[in-house]
Amino acid sequence: MKRIISGLIIFCTVLFVSIPATAQEYSEQEETVAVTALLRINTDPVVMEVNEEILRALINSPFVLEPHRRESIGEVNVIYLSGKDNHRWFQLYLECPKSIAFTDESTAIMNGIANKLQMVLNNEFEAYKERLVMQLQNAELKYHNARRNMDELRERENALRRQAGNGDLSREHILEKIRNMDNHKQELEMNLIGMRARREALQRQIEKCADQFHERLANDPVIKELEDIMERQTSHLAETERMVKEGQLARQELNELHDELARSRMALAERREMIRMQTGGESLERWNEELVNISMQLTGNEVQLNFIREKMEEIKAKDLLALATQYETEIGINLDLAYSILKRSAEQRERVRDQLETLRPPSIQILGSEPKEQ
Repeated sequence: MKRIISGLIIFCTVLFVSIPATAQEYSEQEETVAVTALLRINTDPVVMEVNEEILRALINSPFVLEPHRRESIGEVNVIYLSGKDNHRWFQLYLECPKSIAFTDESTAIMNGIANKLQMVLNNEFEAYKERLVMQLQNAELKYHNARRNMDELRERENALRRQAGNGDLSREHILEKIRNMDNHKQELEMNLIGMRARREALQRQIEKCADQFHERLANDPVIKELEDIMERQTSHLAETERMVKEGQLARQELNELHDELARSRMALAERREMIRMQTGGESLERWNEELVNISMQLTGNEVQLNFIREKMEEIKAKDLLALATQYETEIGINLDLAYSILKRSAEQRERVRDQLETLRPPSIQILGSEPKEQ
């Protein structure tokens, strides 16, 4: 019987109400009557699932039904009647000699059964509660150990991240970052090679056009003639200004000389522009504009290339791949597991706490028993 009870988790309320039941013959020597009762049990099925077999074994155990009582009344029978939610109803009856059934002794028997049953249920309740308390202590210990392990892993992770410059320590991420930077670096280097070659070609072409332009200017007879005319006009203008100041000539002649010199300068400029256009002047403007743009692009690309080289040197200097390997082997693979353990331990702790908070001690009440003569 003790083996049966020790495997039960009991949390219930029991109520006896007497009702009549059919009597069976107990003793041929003395007339008997049936004493019946209605048994109400309030129990959480998670804690204990009450059935006829368990309850019959419990009531008829030597601890609940004392041996000398058993000799006089025989075995107490139990029949399940109905149940709803946590409530269970059973019919309880026994065969008593008339000498017991119609005296206070039958009441004493029922009260004794109820009291002993209460003791059994209380013992089981306290044992279960004690087990829950131990489970809670173990759950608390597991939770705090998991929390400490998680904090240690996080601290080691943060230390590695600081060592890596607060970057991502994923090996795949670092390798992808290195590949992208190397690809960008190669692209920039190829672009720089092309732009530098284009810049040199433009510079040579511009220089060639400039040489042709200056050579044409130096050998053009019209230019020479216009320059000679302007030189004579300039000298004549200076002499005329002197004579006008001395009053030897009228200012109108001076104005005419100024107009002639202006027309000569305009003719010289037009001649030079014609020569410039003949020696590739329009192309020269486009080449100069393209040269400015290429120079600006070269500067920007060189800045980007230097930045990428510095970052790649930084990755090499910090040995980020080694840090990533250390992170994945020492922290990464353990971090998810540590979080899972922490989560499960927290859930277990809360589950046991809830069970303890909802525990209610069992109680038994007997409302009397009346014999029914057969």
